[in-house]
Amino acid sequence: MRFLVGKTIWALALVVLGAGLAFGQGQAEPLPTKAQAEAVPQAPAPAAAAQEPAPPLVHPKKFYTAPTGVLYVNLAAPIYLKLTSDSTGKGEEVVLLNSTALTQGDQKPVPLFFENDGNHTLVHPNEAEWEKSRARVGSHLSSVAEPNSFFQIRADGQPPETKLKTEVKEKLVVGDLTIFGKPVLITLEPTDGLSGVESVFTSLEGQPFVVNQAPLEFGGQAPLVQLRYYALDRVGNPEPVKEFHFALDLTSPQTTLETVGPAVGLVLSPFTEFQLATTDNQAGVASIFAQIDEDPLGNKYLKPIKLDKLAEGLHQLRYASLDGVMNQEKVQTLDFFLDRSGPEPAYEIVGDQSFEGKTLFFSARTKIALTATDNKAGVKEIRYGFDKEPISLYQSPVSPLERPLGLQFLRIQAEDKVTNQAKEVRLDFVYDPIAPEPSHKFLGPQVTWRGRLYLCSRSQLVLSAKDQGAGVAEISYRFSGLQAQDPKAVFAEPVNIPGQGLVSLEYESKDKVNNLAATQKAEFFVDNVPPELFLHFSNGELGKENGLPIYPKGTLVFFAATDLDVGMDKILAQVDGTGNKVVASAMTLDKLGNHKVVVEATDRLGNVTVQTAEFVVQ
Repeated sequence: MRFLVGKTIWALALVVLGAGLAFGQGQAEPLPTKAQAEAVPQAPAPAAAAQEPAPPLVHPKKFYTAPTGVLYVNLAAPIYLKLTSDSTGKGEEVVLLNSTALTQGDQKPVPLFFENDGNHTLVHPNEAEWEKSRARVGSHLSSVAEPNSFFQIRADGQPPETKLKTEVKEKLVVGDLTIFGKPVLITLEPTDGLSGVESVFTSLEGQPFVVNQAPLEFGGQAPLVQLRYYALDRVGNPEPVKEFHFALDLTSPQTTLETVGPAVGLVLSPFTEFQLATTDNQAGVASIFAQIDEDPLGNKYLKPIKLDKLAEGLHQLRYASLDGVMNQEKVQTLDFFLDRSGPEPAYEIVGDQSFEGKTLFFSARTKIALTATDNKAGVKEIRYGFDKEPISLYQSPVSPLERPLGLQFLRIQAEDKVTNQAKEVRLDFVYDPIAPEPSHKFLGPQVTWRGRLYLCSRSQLVLSAKDQGAGVAEISYRFSGLQAQDPKAVFAEPVNIPGQGLVSLEYESKDKVNNLAATQKAEFFVDNVPPELFLHFSNGELGKENGLPIYPKGTLVFFAATDLDVGMDKILAQVDGTGNKVVASAMTLDKLGNHKVVVEATDRLGNVTVQTAEFVVQ
């Protein structure tokens, strides 16, 4: 009896067994590998260290009888042939030895290995036909055996192939990492071309492999998941382990806003800009969108947002980010005020000042206090400069430059806290540091005698002053003499000279910016005492008539006067009220009757003494 397996020939009887499996049984048993055929069984390998992923399971090589009766044999499994006459497996069994074992005499079984995948046939050929057709055995088996002499075996050395499927569109593939933006259901679909798929095994995060029985569902945030999987066919061919690295990013990006440039709270400058930065846990940032006011949010942020084109007033910035798996951040807003207006500088003049027409006068004592107001951001600083002098930072009231009398100007600048500049304010003025020059004169009677000025009550004092700048404001004066000092008075019109005797005059003037001249002094003598007048008759009285003295005809009347201060000016006489007063020092009484003589003695200041004499000439 002969059997053919492919191109190999064995002499057999009845039953072919492999690794303890009776030919024709409908269940699979583990088959040793070729390398394990003569080895002693080993204990399972210890579990891998925690940091190392678990290895795939160890799957023995085995046989599988399909429901159709087809026998599948693992291509790598060693095949031993047993011969028995009892189909129940209870009878005697003999392992067949091939010719090599018989020749060597050790009678140790040597396994048979199939050469390739696919169908193989064991044939019990007809003896007569076998000898005739030996040359045609490989291709014409049907010609050397009866149909009942054919036994079909299929060798399977190909592992299954598993495809991983997901239905989430929101995903991003970066290298060997897939990031999902939605909960994901992973389905493993294995296929096998021969014996068919027995099981699929999966391992998460390096854990030991387990049989996969349903799609894998992942619904929460996961920074990184390592899924390892493989399929096993029914004869123990495992698929090489495949890995799928993925992450679930279910959170939106987070955008931070930085305001770069001048800002006071939410009051911003045209020179301010917005810078946006976004972070994302997994998928990374795909785009940043930003808008101001009514612009569409579809504007992509590519560079800092400048505010120099915006009008002054309230505005709103809206911004959000989108990550690589379409997670969109909630739109954030920032309401702000764009301040384009500079401060408004102002000044306050403290101290001496005077407007003459359109010209403003200051003195050396004048102070200029500077202020500024701003509608939003507030004033940062005030600066100033006189004429073409360098600009300085204002800290306290300033004084004009100490220069000669003349025109100056003050430049005032201001800046608010978001760098808006004020329009420069200019203050023009005349700097007047010079006091007026006062002087005096007298009107009316006055005599200078022996180096002294003599005045009387009819004399008048006139004060005046000259000023080159703001003009004279007032002249004040006072007299002091033998009596108590008079209070100071303001000169307004000619003043009659008071008192009697030696008098001192003090006067001073100031201009309209309070430049005060040095006190001026003058001394003079006030003489309001008239001369002392004397009448002398050359003859004595002859008697009385009606109470009047009687003088003889031809009597001479002499006139004389003395003045203690300024001396005499003249003596005038008038007889009986008729005719002009004549200057006389004596007169002759040559007319008989009653007479009246009026005599006036005047000193050099015009002080007059009048004396009347009535008498009778006989």
